[in-house]
Amino acid sequence: GTICGGAVQRNRLKRLGREVFRLHQHQIPAGYDYILIFTRNVPKTNTKGDGSNHSDETLSLQYKDVEGRVLGMVETLRQKGRLKESV
Repeated sequence: GTICGGAVQRNRLKRLGREVFRLHQHQIPAGYDYILIFTRNVPKTNTKGDGSNHSDETLSLQYKDVEGRVLGMVETLRQKGRLKESV
């Protein structure tokens, strides 16, 4: 199986990630490579009862969710001294 669902879900995540970067590139320090890896938590037991381990989490993920996580990651890296502001 795939980590983040089928092509529709993966492409949506890529679009959301690109849009976050496009709108916040002035806040994200330059000179670094950023790699976004989207994963999902798959429950060990099937709660749907249909034999499927897939959920609609990816499709329900909104721009604000991705934005908050990406900007939170950048802030955490700043606080830990792993990112320096570009001049």
